Amino acid sequence: GRQPRRQKGCPYPALVRDSSKLSRAPSLLAARPTAANTSAMEVRRATPDDSPGVASLVTLTGGAAKYRKRYGNYNVAQLLETGYLCISAVEDGKMKAFLVIGDAPPRCKAADAESWASTFCANYTEGGAIGTCAWIDFSAALDADTAATRACLTFAVSTLKGVDHLILARQPDKRSPEAPPELAELFDVLEPSPEPLLANSDLAYCPRTKLAPTLSVRGACVEDSDDLLPIFQSQSEVLAEHFGDFFLAEIIENADENNKQLVAVADDHAVGLLSASTDIDVATLGACFELQPFGNLVKGSSTEGQVPSEQPADAPAAAPAPAAFAAEEEVAVESNCMAVTLFCLDAQHESRAADFFAAMFQLWPDKKYCVVTAPPTVQRAAFLDAFVSIPPRAGSTFAHTLYLLHRDALLAPSSLSVRRYDPSLHAEGAAALIGDVSSFAIDADTKMEDNPPTAAFVALMNEQVVAVVDLSRKGASTDAIDWYKANYDIEAYVPFERHRARAQAVLTDMVVNPIFATFGRYVLKEAMRLYEKTLLYHEAPSSDVVPLHVLETLVPVPARWRATPNPGDELLGRKRGDEVPGGTLLHYFARRLASDPRLEVNARIVVIGLSTCAVGMLKALLLSSTANVKRVTLISEPGISRASGVVVDEDYPEPFEFEALGLGQRLRVIKARAVAVDAEAKVVQLPDGALVPYDILVLAHGLQESAQRDLVTKAGKELLPDASDLADWNSPEVDIVAELTKVPSDMEEEATDLSGFVSLSSDNASDELADAVSKLGEGSVVIVGGGLDALAAARRLLDLGVAASNIKIACENDQLEPLGDQVIDRVVQQSMEVAVEYGLKFAELVRDNGALSAARFARPVQQDDAPAPAPPQEDDVEAWVERPATPPPEIVDLKCGLVVGASTPAVAANAAALTDYPLTVDSTFKTCDDSIYAAGRHVAGQERFNSLELGACLAQSLLARLTDSSVEAPDFRKARAVSATLPGGLFYCRAALPTVPVDATALPTGMLGNDEAQALLEKSSGVHALRDLAAARDKYSILKVDGSGLLCEIIYLGKAPVEPRNLAAVVGRQEAHLNGAWAAYERGVVDDWVAFLREDWCSAVRHDRFQGLHDALSKMIREDEFGRDLIQQLVGEADAGRDAEAIRQLREKAVGVGGGNLPEKTRKLLEGAVLGYLRKNRGLLPRFSLVEREAAA
Repeated sequence: GRQPRRQKGCPYPALVRDSSKLSRAPSLLAARPTAANTSAMEVRRATPDDSPGVASLVTLTGGAAKYRKRYGNYNVAQLLETGYLCISAVEDGKMKAFLVIGDAPPRCKAADAESWASTFCANYTEGGAIGTCAWIDFSAALDADTAATRACLTFAVSTLKGVDHLILARQPDKRSPEAPPELAELFDVLEPSPEPLLANSDLAYCPRTKLAPTLSVRGACVEDSDDLLPIFQSQSEVLAEHFGDFFLAEIIENADENNKQLVAVADDHAVGLLSASTDIDVATLGACFELQPFGNLVKGSSTEGQVPSEQPADAPAAAPAPAAFAAEEEVAVESNCMAVTLFCLDAQHESRAADFFAAMFQLWPDKKYCVVTAPPTVQRAAFLDAFVSIPPRAGSTFAHTLYLLHRDALLAPSSLSVRRYDPSLHAEGAAALIGDVSSFAIDADTKMEDNPPTAAFVALMNEQVVAVVDLSRKGASTDAIDWYKANYDIEAYVPFERHRARAQAVLTDMVVNPIFATFGRYVLKEAMRLYEKTLLYHEAPSSDVVPLHVLETLVPVPARWRATPNPGDELLGRKRGDEVPGGTLLHYFARRLASDPRLEVNARIVVIGLSTCAVGMLKALLLSSTANVKRVTLISEPGISRASGVVVDEDYPEPFEFEALGLGQRLRVIKARAVAVDAEAKVVQLPDGALVPYDILVLAHGLQESAQRDLVTKAGKELLPDASDLADWNSPEVDIVAELTKVPSDMEEEATDLSGFVSLSSDNASDELADAVSKLGEGSVVIVGGGLDALAAARRLLDLGVAASNIKIACENDQLEPLGDQVIDRVVQQSMEVAVEYGLKFAELVRDNGALSAARFARPVQQDDAPAPAPPQEDDVEAWVERPATPPPEIVDLKCGLVVGASTPAVAANAAALTDYPLTVDSTFKTCDDSIYAAGRHVAGQERFNSLELGACLAQSLLARLTDSSVEAPDFRKARAVSATLPGGLFYCRAALPTVPVDATALPTGMLGNDEAQALLEKSSGVHALRDLAAARDKYSILKVDGSGLLCEIIYLGKAPVEPRNLAAVVGRQEAHLNGAWAAYERGVVDDWVAFLREDWCSAVRHDRFQGLHDALSKMIREDEFGRDLIQQLVGEADAGRDAEAIRQLREKAVGVGGGNLPEKTRKLLEGAVLGYLRKNRGLLPRFSLVEREAAA
């Protein structure tokens, strides 16, 4: 007989009460297999890019007239945008089949759809409701390919798991009553129905069981292990490897009243197994997760079904600590749940997991809930689609994600119905969920076909209100939508030409009973169907709490990048009539999204620091349209407030953009400083000793100046315990609750007294500087450093009232760090109002009776100029000993009452040392530690990248890892921009691409620092010459252009401030796009680059949609005959060795001034694209006069 390899006993995760059954397995849930095409045909959701392929398919299979006769008037692009579920089958790049699934019968009033579905099910099936029905709105297949059509239909029922009935309801056609050829194999033509609702359609029907049969579920037996083991091995190599080949047989053999197993059977073979236990420690779960709305999983709880109060994510200001879980007096309670401890299901049948859970609840009729824990870094398995993920409690260190299922949720597809709110029937139930419902009754008497201004809806389960949705078309006025378009990137998500103005509305409120949280999308979709809307918006001031189901269900929309208005102008389109205060959070929901939820990501991501790079990463991560990233923690001393530095990072979003991110709603904020990282234990330590666990850690704290680091005295011991001392949560000897409630011992840390020292790396540097100056009196200030930060700090001190004679810059090098141009370096040096000492290396702070009295520096002493002795031989030890020693450095004390750290670090580092620099990462931003990522100026090679672009690329790498997808290597093309006010009242701005060629052509303008120009001004005669020269006498700007005409860098220095964001927006463009900037400069037209780039024409180039025009024009040129020939000619010249300047001249000659040499066809093609761009964006580009198109004859 079969001999077990290990002691009998069913392995359960750590939440099971019986510790003797605990296991060290990483996870007992078989992972969802990666989807792969077993053939050359790919079946997937259709996208707008499929439109040409579908149009071609229609043409090849009979033409548009045939399909209009079959399905009525249609528009492919309209179907792709507003269809409930569109599916494409593609093989070798050719569209094989296209299918559109609808959620309501065609040619049926919205109010009658539910009756239509119930009547159909009563007449032709064994029962059902609108939630279990789906309709074929459109189908086409090449050569009537039934295999491709079957694959599309199988995809449909696998996606819409609650659907049991597929219905084809075509327009009546006596000449062709049979189903279309591609559907005929699966759909049976039905006899006409006498029911009036069904009489106007030719009906055909396909039960879901033809595509995905209902599983037969029974109790497991030992013999089933032979069928199940290969499934487990294909889905989780760990299980069989850890437990041996016979672990399934042992589990089944050891079943008892508290531990039972079920198997799913298809074709007389076991295709899946579910092992469950009722021996659950609900107290541990309650200590770690927010389970109050579910009665804490105990029977008789008064909190069950209550909607949790919604608080901003940054509400808890204190750092989470293990002490938060204080031990409470144990009270005897009866568990109301069971736990799935082992699960697998063949990939072919994974859409039928609900059959398993229905049978499981029958095993324990007195239990209401089922729970599952899974590693947070693993993608949510398909069988968990009906489960609700439970948020962890603040401070929880429980490593797994908890999923929960209420038994009634299994009945929702057939029993959950959405009705229009009726005050006489639903007021009490709705009020229990949402509170005040008085506004719901205002338009309740207006018929739906009259398009009432507002409409409220309720979802009912056994006549109990379980969800409330309030919609309003008043908020979706033309003015409001225009405001959205002007200020948000909504047009990147929504093709507005596919949504009628009448079909848009605003979601004013939405609350769902947490038991049915996963059906929020269905409830919203049904409310839209009844109200006849295809597009919804939700907006709220950033200070308001956004309903949880809005954050979970709708797609967030980021604010648009907007150029800074020129002096004297205002930002177009920003003001609005209803005067919504502060920044606004915008979300949208289209009907197609009801079948396409964002992928849930539960990995614990901890971000250290709110640098500009961190903001870019959080924007891309939290506002993703495809992923719902739920567990992000930000560790930042100022919270989500912008750091107040003396040098302005112009990549940082402007206030409206930043507020529109809604970071306070989307992540947990810990207002504290990260002290250290234990990479082995995967925890971050905070100053109070609290530990913050992570699955992925992102170091985005930015460049840290080195003076403060050099001052800090490190303790002679590790700040964190060794990883071997941490609890093994899967060990039978560990008391989980005791570990959770353990209070950390005080950690002694020797720290240097930093009073009187302000580091510019501080998130509140500018404010701390002002506070320190207020206490300084008549004392002096020493600034450590010699770069832009040091110069800006000096200016800030002058502005705060410190006398120039009391400020001294201590520079380690023999000159200040260059600012990008020799003229600018000279002007800044000449304009210095404060003293500079060179060759000083900062050493320590000198104190007198505890008060700061001086800053101590070391100045290297130069050796005599005598020639050095010849190098000794390797074995000549005496020669080495006699070699003159390097003289000790000179100690220099600079008296002061305040020291400002503004030095640039340049030391090697590792990922666990938070302040060291530079870190090294690979192309995915991963450090040498697989769980630690980094991006920003503190990372080697990233100092000159645009911080927002850098953060967005980091987010894409993280999402690719967490969603098991691929990502292209980053290609950084945006300019990095900084600005600062310097001594002498000078404003400095620099915007540059990551790489500026050393041989780039410099095009300077302005008279500041130009002695020859100043002399010319004195000798000039004539009003025009005097005016032009005087306009630029107090400014200097320089453009650097590479050999291909690409603008690589622009630097400005002057008495008046400029708009750095606008200058950065044109860096990276071809100079030809900038009104022929190079040619204009050579003709002597340009006297001041800033004034030139403030002209009206430039508003179209710095517009955020200009890149789209650029890409469209590039594609047109590549496809145009003249464009192809010119490109080939220029490439040939380059291959022949012609230099960049010669090629540029050839290009200019071929194109001509203003495109004058272009062929008429090419010219009209490009002009049409440009005019289309201007027309589409004319609301924000009003200064362009456009000739209106002539009316069609």
